[in-house]
Amino acid sequence: MAFNFNKKYPRATPDQTHRNLLIAVCGRFKWKRVAMVSSSGPMTTAVSDFFKELLREESDFYLVRHFSNVSRISSDAAIVRRLALISEEARIVFLVIPETEVRRYLLHAFDMGMTTGEYQFLYVQPYISDDDEVDRIRSQQFWKRDDGRDDDAKTAYRSLIVLTYSFILRWNINSKETAAITDDVFSGYRNEMPPYAEPDRYSRFLHDAFYLYSLAYNRSHTSNLTSSGEDIFRMVSNIRFTGLTGDVHMNNNADRLPSFLLWDMGPDMSFRIVIRVKYDVLPNGTVFINFTTSNNIFWGNGQSWFDGYVPADVPACGFNNEKCPPGNISRHLRDLFWELPRRQARPRRNVMTSRPQHPSRHSHLRFAEHYNPWWNRYETLYNY
Repeated sequence: MAFNFNKKYPRATPDQTHRNLLIAVCGRFKWKRVAMVSSSGPMTTAVSDFFKELLREESDFYLVRHFSNVSRISSDAAIVRRLALISEEARIVFLVIPETEVRRYLLHAFDMGMTTGEYQFLYVQPYISDDDEVDRIRSQQFWKRDDGRDDDAKTAYRSLIVLTYSFILRWNINSKETAAITDDVFSGYRNEMPPYAEPDRYSRFLHDAFYLYSLAYNRSHTSNLTSSGEDIFRMVSNIRFTGLTGDVHMNNNADRLPSFLLWDMGPDMSFRIVIRVKYDVLPNGTVFINFTTSNNIFWGNGQSWFDGYVPADVPACGFNNEKCPPGNISRHLRDLFWELPRRQARPRRNVMTSRPQHPSRHSHLRFAEHYNPWWNRYETLYNY
């Protein structure tokens, strides 16, 4: 029997509504065409699944390429292959992968010429960060490894936006206070209890879930309803309170509406918060989104958001020159074509006919179909 979690149970943790992040961010920057790489694992799979669910519901968005359930430690060849295919279909790339893999993807993207402002990468953190992780994001240690490639990584990370839950700024475990409360609650039985353990990072969500249930139960009782699951579910809708994990807003589907932070690399080469995305609910259940901008965004080509520049999700002439008049090619592509080094413009043998062919004999449309900004891959993948 199918188990419909969404229709039966309220959710006080934000993981299940993570998909709202995609439409909010893409809508802000007018991106409608995206690609995604998601690794195996329950957290990353859940986030990518909700992204796909949203894209099916929103006809204006297109997930043109999705590599799902990839290895959490992919080979270099596999990463290059994924980026090569993505580069021909999308400019906006969501990475739902372990943070340890982000740098490898970006360094390969750097080598392939994909970190010069035309492509934008967005790393979606699928879990709640603690204070140590936030401190690392805010420092240069987020991209530095002292492995000889820090300069390349510094350039590559300029094409990255990090998206995290806003709860990380409020995450703080007071171990002494927690231990004191434990001793107080179990006074007289302390010798019989297991040793004190550090609370889990999600323990505050458990607190808010119980508090949410209590509010819903009281609502149900005062409305002369039962305490059945259906009544509790109905009473949870549109509840709002301040809990240990921040402001808790439940929508009319009994889902918690999360708040998100967007991080970008600043002039000091460390990441800082640039946009806060906060969801709110009107008394009638209407959801609206508040964007609070705190810093400028500097894209991979050095241009800034405040100056009106945003990387496009589609090239000016499209990926197959479909947006330009037949037989023509954009000046940018034409210039790049004629500036090919002589060694890369030498005749190639057609893999189908075994006849030598020269790149200049290809039509502009044919060239545009296979255009990409890093010519080594052009030669490797397309044996002209």
